Amino acid sequence: MRLILVPLDTATDDLARKVAGSLRRIIPWKVVVSRRQETTHTSRPGTTSNAITLIESIADAPSDDTIEVAITPHDITIPGRDYVFGYALPERNMAIVSTFRLVPLQKSRHPVRLLTQRVCKEVLHEAGHVKGLEHCTSTSCVMHYSQTLHDTDLKPCKFCPTCVTELSRLPHVSVDLQEE
Repeated sequence: MRLILVPLDTATDDLARKVAGSLRRIIPWKVVVSRRQETTHTSRPGTTSNAITLIESIADAPSDDTIEVAITPHDITIPGRDYVFGYALPERNMAIVSTFRLVPLQKSRHPVRLLTQRVCKEVLHEAGHVKGLEHCTSTSCVMHYSQTLHDTDLKPCKFCPTCVTELSRLPHVSVDLQEE
């Protein structure tokens, strides 16, 4: 399995590399960062962007053994929701994660590390959706639903045993997905 992180703006280039480094220590998938993608979609500062439109403006869908997750600094939304941290399009093997609401607002001793952890969780969560996982009831699973930033901070960056079992049934996915 290959996970490609796609920065959509210069603001996410360095972050994508940090997230890739963290994910390489967590999951056995090959994690790479692609060159920054230019999208045909633009948004003005302070406005939200439609997550589906952004994903569809990137590139063609990758192969079945590859997941592409775009990382954008723009606030994203989907129909019926004011905002989302991320969104997956399983039929395209693609997802998007927004850093807009993941940036630490309060003074933090390690704001870059906290942002990297949050983005790692959201990337892994959306990758799980791309591979067919639903939200998990276990609070000790990255697939647990995050309604707030606090929810994201509480959950770990790993799949629970039930989700690992579900993933192991899928082609192209390694079964050893739990953090040591």
